[in-house]
Amino acid sequence: MIFEKFGIEIDKISYEIEMTTANERRLAVITPVLDISSPTKRMLVASLKVDGHELLPSDKVEVRAGRSQVRLRQVRIFNPLLSKAEDAGNSIQYKMTLEVSAENGIFQNDDSYIKIISE
Repeated sequence: MIFEKFGIEIDKISYEIEMTTANERRLAVITPVLDISSPTKRMLVASLKVDGHELLPSDKVEVRAGRSQVRLRQVRIFNPLLSKAEDAGNSIQYKMTLEVSAENGIFQNDDSYIKIISE
């Protein structure tokens, strides 16, 4: 378990990454996914920062009672492989900072990293 407070349990945070093309530019579409448990239905506010930059405003997320998987709003990064120097494996590493606010507290996970690999 990553986080437990006020009855909310976040068991896992993962990131789905889809590489595509838009307007003749490469595009990485990143979707944060939370495995979460809550004793009651509630509203959370979540935001995701990529390398310290909040690319989208915070998003309200409804969590149902019990265990569920919650998908947050997608983040899009155009030309992700041009934003930093590549490593020896032709990949770029981004630091993901997820902040989730509930009624009485804030959870921040800033130790997640994703890699985007060039083809």
